[in-house]
Amino acid sequence: MSVRRGQSPTRWRAILACLGLGLAGCSVADPDPPFAAAGSTPSSAHLALRAPRCRDESTVPVLGLPARAGEYCLDAGVDVRRYGLEAPLGLDAGCAELFPGGCDLEKSFGLDRLQTLQYTRWRGPRIEVRIRVSEFGGPRAAYGFYAARVLADADSEARPFSRLSVKGRGAWRDEVAYLWSARRVAELRMSSPTETPDVVRSVATRELGELATRLDFAGNEPLPYELAILENAEFEGPVVSIVDDHLLELSGSGPGATADARDETGGYRQLLAVRRDESSAKDLVALLGREYSGKWFRTKTVLRVRRARAGHNPETWYFARSGAVVVGVGPLRAAESSGRALDDGATSWFERLERLNSRVRRAPRPEAR
Repeated sequence: MSVRRGQSPTRWRAILACLGLGLAGCSVADPDPPFAAAGSTPSSAHLALRAPRCRDESTVPVLGLPARAGEYCLDAGVDVRRYGLEAPLGLDAGCAELFPGGCDLEKSFGLDRLQTLQYTRWRGPRIEVRIRVSEFGGPRAAYGFYAARVLADADSEARPFSRLSVKGRGAWRDEVAYLWSARRVAELRMSSPTETPDVVRSVATRELGELATRLDFAGNEPLPYELAILENAEFEGPVVSIVDDHLLELSGSGPGATADARDETGGYRQLLAVRRDESSAKDLVALLGREYSGKWFRTKTVLRVRRARAGHNPETWYFARSGAVVVGVGPLRAAESSGRALDDGATSWFERLERLNSRVRRAPRPEAR
């Protein structure tokens, strides 16, 4: 017996089960379409074959997440697994099981724990959302990892990430979403054992972003200082990139953050670096000037540097210091590759730098790095 083109393999499994049991009068209704139209009701046979066992409200195992979120529920048929600190399994075991290439990136940000769970669509086509929650030593490290994951995916040729309106921070594209809050980062990936990739993508377009907002697990810890300054009115996202060294790929430059921005004259990048005291901040400015052929402007309050790297067009950055904080503005990465000329003396660059510096001066004193 062969499956006729256009018929669901699930339906044929049910037919074979009927034949094997010798049930008289056994029949199987035609399956529902891969994704029924909004408001339609799937057949009972379809639900019986695909519906998950949902956990009860009283048995929600981790993170304070709801047992149900819209048309999804925590799947009782999938174990919740924990690795790392105060968990039954070690972190190395989790890395080996969950990350085919290892989890060096996660560990570089100070990974403490891993947890995995699954939500499944409780009606309609069987759509699964596997969630991996990584927990770190503090909010800054957790956000740094969140930004690194979003930026790594954003570098692909797929459409850009959309920011999610959540209490923490979130980004979503196609079948994947990322959530950050306090010490945790959640990665949500949608898939299906029964539906085609096109169907999954269609469902994800309608539902994954909303599901992610329902699963927001915001903590009460304050935002990292870099976000408080760089997520300003000109911030264009998708994230603030935080590094613990090699700021602008300069060895020994120490920690800092960059973010894409846009004003009425176009797009650019903002930079922020917090040091333990003014002397350390001066040392960073001196290092930038020494390594990148710096020149002072405006009575030695603004440093212009020309940054040249192999395989890239030269780019020009402007830096200033406010106490123990160094700020900078420079071109977008797209401008680096396009060879678009930048006006070194353009008033707009000085104005951008001053706007960023003024935000630093108005903000509460940051924690020293």
